[in-house]
Amino acid sequence: MKHPVYRLLMVVALWAASTFGAAARESYNISRDWKFYTHSETQSQIVNLPHQWNLDALSGRTTDYYRGCGNYLRYIDAKPEWKDKRVFIRFGGANLVADLLINGRYVGRHEGGSEAFVFEIGDFLQYNGRDLVWVIVDNARNIDVMPTAGNQINYGGLYREAEIVVQEPTHIALNHHSSDGVYVHTKSVSADKVEGEVEVKVCSNGVVSATVELKVSDAGGAHVLSATQRVRTIKGTTATFIPFEIENPHLWNGMADPYLYTATVKLENLDTVSTRFGCRSYVIDPDRGFILNGEEYPLRGVARHQDRWG
Repeated sequence: MKHPVYRLLMVVALWAASTFGAAARESYNISRDWKFYTHSETQSQIVNLPHQWNLDALSGRTTDYYRGCGNYLRYIDAKPEWKDKRVFIRFGGANLVADLLINGRYVGRHEGGSEAFVFEIGDFLQYNGRDLVWVIVDNARNIDVMPTAGNQINYGGLYREAEIVVQEPTHIALNHHSSDGVYVHTKSVSADKVEGEVEVKVCSNGVVSATVELKVSDAGGAHVLSATQRVRTIKGTTATFIPFEIENPHLWNGMADPYLYTATVKLENLDTVSTRFGCRSYVIDPDRGFILNGEEYPLRGVARHQDRWG
């Protein structure tokens, strides 16, 4: 028997597909079968992402705690039909600094161990089925990258998954801080109504006029609202804003009721992105503390970062 969450996700996916048709975006997971080594390629091993090289540090045994460079290499099969599109590689996270080379050519560097990052790689590919991806990850001490001091363990590695994303020349921006390019802003929230807007980042190689469609569904997959907006892009990234209202909303209420809506945005037949969001109001009061949806809500947590499973 399928888990209820699985059935819910399938309902949302089928609703989006039937409403919008097939999305032009293609995504390929490349998390398996990376060759990894630190000092010598002759001592390499095959690993799958997520991966990091300081497993012993979790238990406090730091005798093998290594701070330095780790190398990750694997081939990808870039298809010839991708040449007229835009090709990105997205990493969920690398601790602390990552340098990317494609076919021996330097693509770029990302600094920071907590967030995802994206590189556009279409100009570096040979499209011959043997494109070599080489990521050099460095967790050595670096005064320019946080954290710069303290006793926090800086695990080294590609500790989240990776993917290749292929998009049309005009698309919903993947490279805007490595987000999905869709942001839901709730401006006014009450038990009676939510007012807000959906911000869509559209990336293009030039001037393009296109229609952006928004559809919102509830947690059960039922249609809540729809709206359209016309966008005229320039070369680079253009933001468009679609206002929305939800009557009698189901509010997000922390761990007791983490209720989420789904916003699906379609950029004509070029791209489609779905993102989930919650509707809630919050206030920080000096006397009452944190107020969620008009009621006091105690905040409790731990500071374990990537150490803590889940």
